[in-house]
Amino acid sequence: MEAQEYLRLTGTVEHIVYQKEESGFTVLELASDGELITVVGEMPGVAEGEELVLTGTYVAHPTFGSQFRVSVYERQLPATAGAIYKYLAAGAIKGIGPALARRIVDRFGENTLDVMEKAPEQLCQVKGVSQRKAEEIAQEFKRIFGVRAVMLFLSKYQIHSSVCVRVWKKWAAMAVDVIRENPYVLCRADIGLDFDQADGIARSMDIAPDDPRRIAAGLQFVLSHNLGNGHTCLPAETLIKVAGTLLEVDRAALELGLEDLSRENELVVCSCGGRDFVFLPELYAAETYIAGRMALILSSYPDLGQTYDRQIDALQEQLGIVYESRQRKAITMALNNGVFILTGGPGTGKTTIINAIIELFEQRGDKVMLAAPTGRAAKRMSELTGRQSKTIHRLLEVDFRDGAGTVFKRDERNTLPADVIVVDEMSMVDTLLFQSLLRAMKLGCRLVMVGDTDQLPSVGPGNVLRDI
Repeated sequence: MEAQEYLRLTGTVEHIVYQKEESGFTVLELASDGELITVVGEMPGVAEGEELVLTGTYVAHPTFGSQFRVSVYERQLPATAGAIYKYLAAGAIKGIGPALARRIVDRFGENTLDVMEKAPEQLCQVKGVSQRKAEEIAQEFKRIFGVRAVMLFLSKYQIHSSVCVRVWKKWAAMAVDVIRENPYVLCRADIGLDFDQADGIARSMDIAPDDPRRIAAGLQFVLSHNLGNGHTCLPAETLIKVAGTLLEVDRAALELGLEDLSRENELVVCSCGGRDFVFLPELYAAETYIAGRMALILSSYPDLGQTYDRQIDALQEQLGIVYESRQRKAITMALNNGVFILTGGPGTGKTTIINAIIELFEQRGDKVMLAAPTGRAAKRMSELTGRQSKTIHRLLEVDFRDGAGTVFKRDERNTLPADVIVVDEMSMVDTLLFQSLLRAMKLGCRLVMVGDTDQLPSVGPGNVLRDI
Protein backbone atom coordinates (compact mmCIF):
# COMPACT_ATOMS: atom_id res chain seq x y z
CA MET A 1 0.00 0.00 0.00
CA GLU A 2 1.43 3.37 -1.03
CA ALA A 3 2.05 5.98 1.64
CA GLN A 4 -0.16 9.04 1.41
CA GLU A 5 1.45 12.14 -0.04
CA TYR A 6 1.11 15.09 2.30
CA LEU A 7 0.44 18.46 0.71
CA ARG A 8 0.54 22.05 2.01
CA LEU A 9 -2.23 24.55 1.40
CA THR A 10 -2.22 28.24 2.26
CA GLY A 11 -5.35 30.32 2.14
CA THR A 12 -8.06 32.31 3.89
CA VAL A 13 -11.09 30.87 5.65
CA GLU A 14 -14.10 31.98 3.63
CA HIS A 15 -16.85 30.13 5.45
CA ILE A 16 -17.23 27.88 8.51
CA VAL A 17 -19.65 25.15 7.46
CA TYR A 18 -19.59 23.24 10.77
CA GLN A 19 -17.62 23.39 14.00
CA LYS A 20 -17.96 21.28 17.14
CA GLU A 21 -16.74 23.18 20.17
CA GLU A 22 -15.94 20.15 22.35
CA SER A 23 -13.55 18.44 19.92
CA GLY A 24 -12.71 21.29 17.55
CA PHE A 25 -13.78 19.24 14.52
CA THR A 26 -14.39 21.73 11.73
CA VAL A 27 -15.62 21.77 8.15
CA LEU A 28 -14.69 24.98 6.33
CA GLU A 29 -14.22 26.48 2.90
CA LEU A 30 -10.71 27.78 2.20
CA ALA A 31 -9.89 30.26 -0.55
CA SER A 32 -6.53 29.18 -1.96
CA ASP A 33 -5.01 30.31 -5.29
CA GLY A 34 -8.39 31.41 -6.63
CA GLU A 35 -10.05 28.08 -5.72
CA LEU A 36 -12.56 27.30 -2.96
CA ILE A 37 -11.54 24.07 -1.21
CA THR A 38 -13.52 22.08 1.37
CA VAL A 39 -11.29 21.39 4.38
CA VAL A 40 -12.08 19.01 7.26
CA GLY A 41 -10.25 18.19 10.48
CA GLU A 42 -9.76 19.24 14.09
CA MET A 43 -9.13 22.98 14.02
CA PRO A 44 -10.59 24.37 17.25
CA GLY A 45 -11.42 28.07 17.32
CA VAL A 46 -10.67 28.76 13.66
CA ALA A 47 -12.80 31.64 12.36
CA GLU A 48 -13.72 33.17 9.02
CA GLY A 49 -11.10 35.60 7.73
CA GLU A 50 -8.15 33.78 9.28
CA GLU A 51 -5.22 32.75 7.16
CA LEU A 52 -4.24 29.10 7.52
CA VAL A 53 -1.26 27.00 6.49
CA LEU A 54 -2.49 23.40 6.26
CA THR A 55 -0.73 20.06 5.90
CA GLY A 56 -2.80 17.07 4.88
CA THR A 57 -4.17 14.94 2.05
CA TYR A 58 -7.05 14.99 -0.37
CA VAL A 59 -9.72 12.36 0.27
CA ALA A 60 -12.88 11.42 -1.59
CA HIS A 61 -15.99 11.51 0.62
CA PRO A 62 -18.80 9.23 -0.70
CA THR A 63 -21.39 11.98 -0.20
CA PHE A 64 -19.55 15.31 -0.20
CA GLY A 65 -16.86 14.56 -2.78
CA SER A 66 -13.28 15.79 -2.70
CA GLN A 67 -12.07 17.20 0.63
CA PHE A 68 -8.73 18.22 2.10
CA ARG A 69 -8.24 16.35 5.37
CA VAL A 70 -5.98 18.28 7.75
CA SER A 71 -3.24 16.61 9.78
CA VAL A 72 -1.43 19.78 10.96
CA TYR A 73 -2.50 23.38 10.75
CA GLU A 74 -0.98 26.76 11.53
CA ARG A 75 -3.03 29.90 12.12
CA GLN A 76 -2.10 33.41 11.13
CA LEU A 77 -4.18 36.42 12.04
CA PRO A 78 -5.48 38.39 9.06
CA ALA A 79 -3.17 41.24 8.03
CA THR A 80 -5.17 43.40 5.61
CA ALA A 81 -8.05 45.67 6.59
CA GLY A 82 -10.45 43.67 4.43
CA ALA A 83 -9.42 40.35 5.94
CA ILE A 84 -9.57 41.78 9.47
CA TYR A 85 -13.09 43.04 8.85
CA LYS A 86 -14.22 39.63 7.62
CA TYR A 87 -12.58 37.98 10.63
CA LEU A 88 -14.33 40.27 13.13
CA ALA A 89 -17.67 40.41 11.28
CA ALA A 90 -17.88 36.59 11.37
CA GLY A 91 -18.08 36.71 15.19
CA ALA A 92 -14.53 35.59 15.95
CA ILE A 93 -14.50 37.93 18.95
CA LYS A 94 -17.56 37.82 21.16
CA GLY A 95 -19.35 41.16 21.30
CA ILE A 96 -18.36 42.34 17.82
CA GLY A 97 -20.86 41.99 15.00
CA PRO A 98 -20.67 43.16 11.36
CA ALA A 99 -21.70 46.78 12.06
CA LEU A 100 -19.28 47.31 14.93
CA ALA A 101 -16.54 45.47 13.04
CA ARG A 102 -16.95 47.95 10.16
CA ARG A 103 -16.65 50.96 12.46
CA ILE A 104 -13.58 49.58 14.25
CA VAL A 105 -11.76 48.65 11.05
CA ASP A 106 -12.66 51.98 9.44
CA ARG A 107 -11.05 53.71 12.43
CA PHE A 108 -7.90 51.62 12.87
CA GLY A 109 -7.45 49.79 9.55
CA GLU A 110 -4.60 47.29 9.47
CA ASN A 111 -3.67 48.22 13.06
CA THR A 112 -7.02 47.00 14.45
CA LEU A 113 -5.74 43.80 16.03
CA ASP A 114 -2.66 45.52 17.47
CA VAL A 115 -4.94 48.06 19.14
CA MET A 116 -7.08 45.30 20.65
CA GLU A 117 -4.02 43.56 22.03
CA LYS A 118 -1.84 46.46 23.18
CA ALA A 119 -4.06 49.54 23.58
CA PRO A 120 -7.69 48.41 23.94
CA GLU A 121 -8.65 51.70 25.62
CA GLN A 122 -8.40 53.31 22.16
CA LEU A 123 -11.46 51.30 21.12
CA CYS A 124 -13.52 53.86 23.07
CA GLN A 125 -12.87 56.23 20.16
CA VAL A 126 -15.31 54.12 18.11
CA LYS A 127 -19.01 54.96 18.34
CA GLY A 128 -20.85 52.43 20.47
CA VAL A 129 -17.81 51.20 22.41
CA SER A 130 -17.86 52.10 26.11
CA GLN A 131 -14.93 51.57 28.45
CA ARG A 132 -16.58 48.40 29.76
CA LYS A 133 -17.17 47.16 26.21
CA ALA A 134 -13.53 47.83 25.33
CA GLU A 135 -12.39 45.82 28.35
CA GLU A 136 -14.67 42.91 27.41
CA ILE A 137 -13.31 42.90 23.85
CA ALA A 138 -9.74 42.98 25.17
CA GLN A 139 -10.42 40.04 27.51
CA GLU A 140 -11.98 38.00 24.70
CA PHE A 141 -9.03 38.82 22.44
CA LYS A 142 -6.61 37.66 25.14
CA ARG A 143 -8.61 34.46 25.55
CA ILE A 144 -8.36 33.71 21.84
CA PHE A 145 -4.66 34.49 21.85
CA GLY A 146 -4.30 32.22 24.88
CA VAL A 147 -5.70 29.29 22.94
CA ARG A 148 -3.30 30.07 20.11
CA ALA A 149 -0.37 30.26 22.52
CA VAL A 150 -1.20 26.86 23.99
CA MET A 151 -1.59 25.27 20.56
CA LEU A 152 1.62 26.87 19.29
CA PHE A 153 3.51 25.74 22.40
CA LEU A 154 2.26 22.13 22.22
CA SER A 155 2.37 21.80 18.43
CA LYS A 156 6.16 21.44 18.49
CA TYR A 157 5.63 18.26 20.50
CA GLN A 158 3.05 16.91 18.00
CA ILE A 159 0.31 17.05 20.63
CA HIS A 160 -3.17 16.48 19.22
CA SER A 161 -5.37 19.57 18.97
CA SER A 162 -8.10 17.95 21.09
CA VAL A 163 -5.60 17.72 23.97
CA CYS A 164 -4.74 21.39 23.45
CA VAL A 165 -8.42 22.28 23.85
CA ARG A 166 -8.65 20.34 27.13
CA VAL A 167 -5.46 22.02 28.38
CA TRP A 168 -6.84 25.47 27.63
CA LYS A 169 -10.18 24.73 29.28
CA LYS A 170 -8.35 23.47 32.38
CA TRP A 171 -5.81 26.24 32.92
CA ALA A 172 -6.76 29.02 30.48
CA ALA A 173 -4.13 31.78 30.26
CA MET A 174 -1.91 29.99 32.81
CA ALA A 175 -1.66 26.81 30.69
CA VAL A 176 1.80 27.33 29.17
CA ASP A 177 3.31 28.35 32.52
CA VAL A 178 1.69 25.34 34.24
CA ILE A 179 3.13 22.94 31.66
CA ARG A 180 6.58 24.51 31.81
CA GLU A 181 6.51 24.12 35.58
CA ASN A 182 5.48 20.45 35.37
CA PRO A 183 4.85 18.83 31.99
CA TYR A 184 3.60 15.70 33.72
CA VAL A 185 0.32 17.47 34.54
CA LEU A 186 -0.59 16.52 30.97
CA CYS A 187 -0.97 12.92 32.22
CA ARG A 188 -3.95 13.90 34.38
CA ALA A 189 -7.09 11.89 33.65
CA ASP A 190 -8.97 14.99 32.49
CA ILE A 191 -6.19 15.85 29.99
CA GLY A 192 -5.38 12.32 28.91
CA LEU A 193 -1.89 12.55 27.46
CA ASP A 194 0.12 9.32 27.52
CA PHE A 195 2.97 9.20 30.04
CA ASP A 196 5.56 8.57 27.33
CA GLN A 197 4.55 11.74 25.49
CA ALA A 198 4.70 13.84 28.66
CA ASP A 199 8.05 12.22 29.46
CA GLY A 200 9.34 13.26 26.05
CA ILE A 201 8.32 16.87 26.70
CA ALA A 202 10.01 16.72 30.11
CA ARG A 203 13.25 15.44 28.57
CA SER A 204 13.24 18.34 26.11
CA MET A 205 13.06 20.62 29.16
CA ASP A 206 16.06 18.83 30.74
CA ILE A 207 14.04 17.41 33.63
CA ALA A 208 16.20 14.73 35.28
CA PRO A 209 15.12 11.05 35.28
CA ASP A 210 14.98 11.02 39.09
CA ASP A 211 13.11 14.32 39.38
CA PRO A 212 10.31 14.03 42.00
CA ARG A 213 7.79 15.28 39.43
CA ARG A 214 8.65 12.40 37.10
CA ILE A 215 8.55 9.82 39.87
CA ALA A 216 5.15 11.05 41.08
CA ALA A 217 3.73 10.97 37.57
CA GLY A 218 5.15 7.49 36.95
CA LEU A 219 3.57 6.03 40.08
CA GLN A 220 0.22 7.59 39.25
CA PHE A 221 0.47 6.40 35.64
CA VAL A 222 1.05 2.77 36.67
CA LEU A 223 -2.04 2.86 38.89
CA SER A 224 -4.13 4.54 36.20
CA HIS A 225 -2.93 2.07 33.58
CA ASN A 226 -3.97 -0.86 35.77
CA LEU A 227 -7.51 0.46 35.99
CA GLY A 228 -7.79 -0.82 32.43
CA ASN A 229 -6.85 -4.28 33.71
CA GLY A 230 -9.71 -4.18 36.21
CA HIS A 231 -7.66 -3.32 39.31
CA THR A 232 -8.91 -0.66 41.72
CA CYS A 233 -5.59 -0.77 43.59
CA LEU A 234 -2.16 -2.42 43.57
CA PRO A 235 0.00 -3.84 46.36
CA ALA A 236 2.61 -1.24 47.19
CA GLU A 237 5.37 -3.75 46.45
CA THR A 238 3.97 -4.42 42.96
CA LEU A 239 3.53 -0.72 42.27
CA ILE A 240 7.13 0.08 43.19
CA LYS A 241 8.46 -2.83 41.15
CA VAL A 242 6.51 -1.92 37.99
CA ALA A 243 7.22 1.80 38.34
CA GLY A 244 10.91 1.03 38.83
CA THR A 245 10.98 -0.83 35.51
CA LEU A 246 9.14 2.01 33.76
CA LEU A 247 11.18 4.88 35.21
CA GLU A 248 14.55 3.15 35.67
CA VAL A 249 15.16 4.78 39.04
CA ASP A 250 16.17 3.23 42.36
CA ARG A 251 13.74 1.85 44.92
CA ALA A 252 14.54 4.45 47.58
CA ALA A 253 13.47 7.29 45.27
CA LEU A 254 10.20 5.49 44.48
CA GLU A 255 9.43 4.82 48.14
CA LEU A 256 10.08 8.48 48.95
CA GLY A 257 7.85 9.52 46.05
CA LEU A 258 5.07 7.25 47.27
CA GLU A 259 5.34 8.73 50.77
CA ASP A 260 5.10 12.26 49.35
CA LEU A 261 2.04 11.40 47.23
CA SER A 262 0.34 9.76 50.21
CA ARG A 263 1.07 12.75 52.45
CA GLU A 264 -0.36 15.12 49.82
CA ASN A 265 -3.45 12.88 49.37
CA GLU A 266 -2.59 12.31 45.71
CA LEU A 267 -2.57 8.57 46.43
CA VAL A 268 -4.07 6.55 49.28
CA VAL A 269 -2.12 3.79 51.06
CA CYS A 270 -4.32 1.32 52.94
CA SER A 271 -3.10 -1.60 55.05
CA CYS A 272 -5.03 -4.87 54.79
CA GLY A 273 -3.98 -8.31 55.97
CA GLY A 274 -0.48 -7.13 56.74
CA ARG A 275 0.08 -5.65 53.25
CA ASP A 276 -0.04 -2.11 51.96
CA PHE A 277 -2.29 -1.41 48.98
CA VAL A 278 -2.20 1.81 46.97
CA PHE A 279 -5.30 3.46 45.49
CA LEU A 280 -6.04 6.47 43.36
CA PRO A 281 -8.18 8.69 45.64
CA GLU A 282 -11.29 8.39 43.45
CA LEU A 283 -11.23 4.59 43.61
CA TYR A 284 -10.52 4.50 47.34
CA ALA A 285 -13.44 6.85 47.97
CA ALA A 286 -15.70 4.71 45.78
CA GLU A 287 -14.85 1.44 47.51
CA THR A 288 -15.18 3.02 50.94
CA TYR A 289 -18.56 4.49 50.04
CA ILE A 290 -19.83 1.19 48.61
CA ALA A 291 -18.84 -0.72 51.75
CA GLY A 292 -20.47 1.82 54.04
CA ARG A 293 -23.67 2.13 52.02
CA MET A 294 -24.09 -1.64 51.68
CA ALA A 295 -23.65 -2.02 55.43
CA LEU A 296 -26.31 0.67 56.00
CA ILE A 297 -28.83 -1.04 53.71
CA LEU A 298 -28.22 -4.42 55.36
CA SER A 299 -28.66 -3.00 58.85
CA SER A 300 -31.90 -1.27 57.81
CA TYR A 301 -33.52 -4.60 56.94
CA PRO A 302 -32.49 -7.28 59.45
CA ASP A 303 -33.79 -10.67 58.34
CA LEU A 304 -36.50 -11.51 60.87
CA GLY A 305 -37.29 -14.83 59.23
CA GLN A 306 -40.73 -13.81 58.00
CA THR A 307 -42.33 -16.36 55.71
CA TYR A 308 -44.22 -15.60 52.52
CA ASP A 309 -45.67 -19.04 51.80
CA ARG A 310 -49.22 -17.73 51.39
CA GLN A 311 -48.19 -15.03 48.91
CA ILE A 312 -45.94 -17.43 46.95
CA ASP A 313 -48.72 -20.05 46.80
CA ALA A 314 -51.15 -17.43 45.50
CA LEU A 315 -48.66 -16.34 42.86
CA GLN A 316 -48.14 -19.94 41.77
CA GLU A 317 -51.86 -20.32 41.27
CA GLN A 318 -52.08 -17.00 39.43
CA LEU A 319 -49.26 -17.88 37.03
CA GLY A 320 -49.97 -21.60 36.77
CA ILE A 321 -46.46 -22.65 37.77
CA VAL A 322 -44.84 -24.45 40.72
CA TYR A 323 -41.73 -23.03 42.38
CA GLU A 324 -39.04 -25.44 43.53
CA SER A 325 -37.98 -25.30 47.16
CA ARG A 326 -34.76 -23.40 46.33
CA GLN A 327 -36.73 -20.87 44.29
CA ARG A 328 -39.17 -20.33 47.17
CA LYS A 329 -36.23 -19.83 49.53
CA ALA A 330 -34.63 -17.27 47.17
CA ILE A 331 -37.91 -15.33 46.82
CA THR A 332 -38.33 -15.24 50.60
CA MET A 333 -34.75 -14.05 51.14
CA ALA A 334 -35.22 -11.22 48.65
CA LEU A 335 -38.37 -10.01 50.39
CA ASN A 336 -36.75 -10.19 53.84
CA ASN A 337 -33.46 -8.41 53.10
CA GLY A 338 -32.32 -4.99 51.97
CA VAL A 339 -29.68 -6.50 49.69
CA PHE A 340 -30.16 -9.74 47.77
CA ILE A 341 -27.80 -11.39 45.28
CA LEU A 342 -29.03 -13.99 42.84
CA THR A 343 -26.32 -15.83 40.91
CA GLY A 344 -26.29 -18.79 38.57
CA GLY A 345 -25.57 -19.76 35.02
CA PRO A 346 -28.01 -19.91 32.10
CA GLY A 347 -30.99 -22.21 32.65
CA THR A 348 -30.87 -22.12 36.45
CA GLY A 349 -34.23 -20.38 36.82
CA LYS A 350 -33.04 -16.87 37.64
CA THR A 351 -35.70 -15.25 35.43
CA THR A 352 -38.54 -17.15 37.12
CA ILE A 353 -37.30 -16.04 40.53
CA ILE A 354 -36.84 -12.40 39.47
CA ASN A 355 -40.35 -12.21 38.00
CA ALA A 356 -41.77 -13.54 41.27
CA ILE A 357 -39.73 -11.09 43.37
CA ILE A 358 -40.86 -8.13 41.24
CA GLU A 359 -44.50 -9.21 41.35
CA LEU A 360 -44.58 -9.68 45.12
CA PHE A 361 -42.82 -6.38 45.80
CA GLU A 362 -45.36 -4.62 43.59
CA GLN A 363 -48.24 -6.37 45.35
CA ARG A 364 -46.94 -4.81 48.58
CA GLY A 365 -47.11 -1.38 46.94
CA ASP A 366 -43.36 -0.97 46.35
CA LYS A 367 -42.15 0.85 43.23
CA VAL A 368 -39.68 -1.39 41.41
CA MET A 369 -37.19 -0.09 38.84
CA LEU A 370 -35.15 -2.37 36.56
CA ALA A 371 -31.72 -1.72 35.10
CA ALA A 372 -28.77 -3.38 33.38
CA PRO A 373 -25.29 -2.17 32.37
CA THR A 374 -25.82 -2.41 28.59
CA GLY A 375 -28.61 -1.62 26.17
CA ARG A 376 -28.76 -5.20 25.01
CA ALA A 377 -29.07 -6.53 28.56
CA ALA A 378 -31.72 -3.93 29.41
CA LYS A 379 -33.76 -4.88 26.33
CA ARG A 380 -33.56 -8.57 27.20
CA MET A 381 -34.62 -7.83 30.78
CA SER A 382 -37.67 -5.93 29.51
CA GLU A 383 -38.62 -8.84 27.27
CA LEU A 384 -38.30 -11.40 30.08
CA THR A 385 -40.11 -9.38 32.77
CA GLY A 386 -42.69 -7.52 30.68
CA ARG A 387 -41.64 -4.30 32.39
CA GLN A 388 -39.54 -1.33 31.38
CA SER A 389 -35.82 -1.72 31.96
CA LYS A 390 -33.16 0.91 31.33
CA THR A 391 -29.40 0.99 31.14
CA ILE A 392 -27.90 2.16 34.43
CA HIS A 393 -26.59 5.28 32.68
CA ARG A 394 -30.05 6.12 31.39
CA LEU A 395 -31.64 5.35 34.76
CA LEU A 396 -29.23 7.77 36.45
CA GLU A 397 -29.76 10.35 33.66
CA VAL A 398 -26.21 10.62 32.40
CA ASP A 399 -24.90 14.03 31.45
CA PHE A 400 -21.64 13.86 29.47
CA ARG A 401 -20.04 17.18 30.31
CA ASP A 402 -16.91 18.07 28.42
CA GLY A 403 -13.91 18.06 30.71
CA ALA A 404 -15.83 16.76 33.68
CA GLY A 405 -16.13 13.10 32.82
CA THR A 406 -19.38 11.23 33.28
CA VAL A 407 -21.86 13.12 35.45
CA PHE A 408 -25.26 11.84 36.57
CA LYS A 409 -28.26 14.01 37.34
CA ARG A 410 -29.46 11.41 39.82
CA ASP A 411 -27.51 11.46 43.09
CA GLU A 412 -28.03 12.04 46.83
CA ARG A 413 -29.76 15.36 46.15
CA ASN A 414 -31.95 13.96 43.40
CA THR A 415 -32.64 10.32 44.26
CA LEU A 416 -34.51 7.78 42.19
CA PRO A 417 -38.21 7.31 43.04
CA ALA A 418 -37.75 3.60 43.67
CA ASP A 419 -38.37 1.36 46.68
CA VAL A 420 -36.60 -1.57 45.01
CA ILE A 421 -33.98 -1.56 42.25
CA VAL A 422 -33.24 -4.77 40.36
CA VAL A 423 -29.97 -4.86 38.39
CA ASP A 424 -29.29 -7.65 35.89
CA GLU A 425 -25.86 -8.65 34.51
CA MET A 426 -24.14 -7.32 37.64
CA SER A 427 -20.85 -8.92 36.63
CA MET A 428 -20.46 -6.12 34.06
CA VAL A 429 -20.95 -3.27 36.56
CA ASP A 430 -17.69 -1.59 37.64
CA THR A 431 -16.85 0.10 40.92
CA LEU A 432 -17.45 3.73 39.90
CA LEU A 433 -20.78 2.97 38.23
CA PHE A 434 -21.97 0.96 41.22
CA GLN A 435 -21.03 3.83 43.53
CA SER A 436 -23.10 6.20 41.37
CA LEU A 437 -26.08 3.84 41.53
CA LEU A 438 -25.90 3.60 45.33
CA ARG A 439 -25.65 7.38 45.65
CA ALA A 440 -28.86 7.73 43.64
CA MET A 441 -30.81 5.31 45.86
CA LYS A 442 -32.96 6.93 48.52
CA LEU A 443 -32.64 5.76 52.10
CA GLY A 444 -34.69 2.62 52.56
CA CYS A 445 -34.42 1.52 48.93
CA ARG A 446 -33.70 -2.20 48.52
CA LEU A 447 -31.25 -3.62 45.99
CA VAL A 448 -31.55 -6.91 44.11
CA MET A 449 -28.50 -7.92 42.07
CA VAL A 450 -28.62 -10.65 39.44
CA GLY A 451 -25.71 -12.12 37.52
CA ASP A 452 -23.23 -14.85 36.82
CA THR A 453 -19.71 -14.43 38.18
CA ASP A 454 -18.42 -16.54 35.28
CA GLN A 455 -19.83 -14.14 32.68
CA LEU A 456 -18.06 -11.12 31.15
CA PRO A 457 -16.42 -8.87 33.78
CA SER A 458 -16.79 -5.11 33.81
CA VAL A 459 -14.77 -3.01 31.40
CA GLY A 460 -13.93 -0.51 34.12
CA PRO A 461 -12.04 -1.13 37.37
CA GLY A 462 -13.42 -3.49 39.98
CA ASN A 463 -15.27 -6.80 39.99
CA VAL A 464 -18.24 -5.81 42.11
CA LEU A 465 -20.40 -8.93 41.88
CA ARG A 466 -17.57 -11.35 42.61
CA ASP A 467 -16.26 -9.22 45.48
CA ILE A 468 -19.69 -8.90 47.12
